[in-house]
Amino acid sequence: MADEDIRIGPVEARARVSASKAVILDVVSTGSWERMNRTVAGAIRISPDEINREYRILPPDKEIIAYCT
Repeated sequence: MADEDIRIGPVEARARVSASKAVILDVVSTGSWERMNRTVAGAIRISPDEINREYRILPPDKEIIAYCT
């Protein structure tokens, strides 16, 4: 699945994370994130403005499941 963009739902995302196959990447815009009353537990938070600089913190051996607004 390398370099392939696909859409999955929350049930499939949870299953992949639970199986240690993936991590969740929260790239919600800063303004939206400040107004949100819920976030995904355990997600790695990188704002869209910082993604080019901070992507190195993502585990190279896991699928990245990103969500945004």
